[in-house]
Amino acid sequence: KNEFVMKIKTNIEEAQTDLKEINRQLKKLQFTTTYQFDVKNVTGTSDYARILEYADYLKKTNRIDDQIMLGAIVGYDEKEATKREEEIKEIVNRVISKNNNDLLNDFADYRNYMEYEVIVNNEEISNGRLSKLAGYNSGAGTQIPYTIILSAALAIIYNARQNSTRLVFIDEPFEKMSDKNIKIMLDFFKTQEFQVIFCAPPNKLDSIGKECDAIIPIKKINKGNMILGAIRFYE
Repeated sequence: KNEFVMKIKTNIEEAQTDLKEINRQLKKLQFTTTYQFDVKNVTGTSDYARILEYADYLKKTNRIDDQIMLGAIVGYDEKEATKREEEIKEIVNRVISKNNNDLLNDFADYRNYMEYEVIVNNEEISNGRLSKLAGYNSGAGTQIPYTIILSAALAIIYNARQNSTRLVFIDEPFEKMSDKNIKIMLDFFKTQEFQVIFCAPPNKLDSIGKECDAIIPIKKINKGNMILGAIRFYE
């Protein structure tokens, strides 16, 4: 029980460290609008929040196993410590008793213990929340932050693995972005050391193609027939 809770806590802290690094990279981007991730632990009375409270309790008391006198815990009286123990036992027993793999996976997934937001700033908006602004944006105003969000998610996944290919495939990217913004986004991909494969129409060849190591032209003859053209490689 305690090891499970502390594993969740450790995964959350590692993810938040990754997001701090992503935010540091995002500050370097020269978009007219800036974007920063704001990620906080869930609060309130939900089971997720109570599990996090129990993790903080374990960490503050340096208690990983059960061999400790409750009355000796600094900052917690015996009644409070007993209450926390009973709460976490009730949650764990309830989850296990339902014998539901989806429910078990939900509680084992550290991402469900956090609340996510993207903070937007520009000349017109100060510390706006993307979740509230998305309905009013169109074009690059939506495409840029969503591409950043997906890229950051991939970066966190890849950063957690050794010898990762860091491969990203994007279908028809940057449709509504200017050439300047496309260049900024591609530079962001480079800072994350992604290997990116783009599938793009010919009109994006100038803005995307010159940043690629290789271009593979494909001509569609009909629905079930396409031919491959001459491949260009760049130093």
